[in-house]
Amino acid sequence: MRKSDLCAERQRRLEPVPEVPGVFALHPPPIPANLGQLDLRLAHEAMEQAQEALGRLSATAQLLPVPELITRSLARREAVASSQIEGTQAGVGDILEYEVTQDAASLPRDTRNTLDYVLALEYGLQAVARRGCDALDLPLIQALHQQLMAHAQDYRDPPGALRTLQNWIGGLRIQDARFVPPRPERVQEGLEDLVRQILQYAPESNAHAGIVLRAGVAHAQFETLHPFRDGNGRTGRLLVSLMLAAEGYPPLYLAGPLFRHQREYFDGLLGVQLRSEWGVWMRFFAQALTEACDTSIALAQGLVNVRESWQMRLPGLRRDAAAHRLLERLIGTPVLTADSARQLLGCSFPAANNALKQLVGAGILQAPERQRNRVFIAHEVITLLQQR
Repeated sequence: MRKSDLCAERQRRLEPVPEVPGVFALHPPPIPANLGQLDLRLAHEAMEQAQEALGRLSATAQLLPVPELITRSLARREAVASSQIEGTQAGVGDILEYEVTQDAASLPRDTRNTLDYVLALEYGLQAVARRGCDALDLPLIQALHQQLMAHAQDYRDPPGALRTLQNWIGGLRIQDARFVPPRPERVQEGLEDLVRQILQYAPESNAHAGIVLRAGVAHAQFETLHPFRDGNGRTGRLLVSLMLAAEGYPPLYLAGPLFRHQREYFDGLLGVQLRSEWGVWMRFFAQALTEACDTSIALAQGLVNVRESWQMRLPGLRRDAAAHRLLERLIGTPVLTADSARQLLGCSFPAANNALKQLVGAGILQAPERQRNRVFIAHEVITLLQQR
């Protein structure tokens, strides 16, 4: 990161890194008390479209027959996509299979780390369900990171603790970095400003800035602060989902579009970090948000269509039959064992096994042969969730 890479405003906020002579870290400008001060001329149309897309998503969610099951599946899809941005290889099927088998003996590290993302997301969603935007504070940010990094064996700080060392983004050496975030002693004040100005939007002017703008600014500022030694990208993407949920929108997950447009994503963040290019960033962020809404609507409708096609394969089944009740839950839990089916249905093992047998016979579930923890898989759901 050369001084000449930065705009004049940000050049004035460079501070020397004492440990490395000749290297400077950026103490980013605080978030404006009025977000309208940002130059967003390039982004207005895209932001309006994103707000309209959020409206379509909300309207669709109200019509879904089983929204909580669809949300459960989409949350796991988000965990996979967000983790894959950081280079992990775990798939949706891996996550769902472990959740029902709890077979830790054969659990790959990538799958464990992605499961921790699921747990962090669920923790955050529960917090905002209880407290709304008030839940979006510094302790929550640290708790999310603590959960995310709980099993990261090579992480060298206590999970959840703000960094005490200088980090950098890109390059093997700090001298070759694309961007050098603020000094460690600046991190907490930056996060407190982010909470005060955006996450809980105390200033009245920003309270009326749309959620699209606030979420985009929050994500870029969080990634600029880079408050942890690792795990910042995943924590920052979690915050976007939680901000939307706290405003009453259905859970929306951005990692899919961000993964598909990874270069634009990183370049857009860098443009803010180096040159305060908020218009370019917000245009990209709003377009990604619109794409995420449309993808979520299509996936939700696809899951409902799959569920309806299953019901047609078992036309004579009573609605209170165990197989019918299990079928109703499959779009949220498309991987089962006999024991997990028994728990879902609250019935005996023979009744659960008989229900599984009926669904296998109808081609709804498939059951690969294995020695232990035999799993039953609704591949039509997995195939939908694995779509980019």
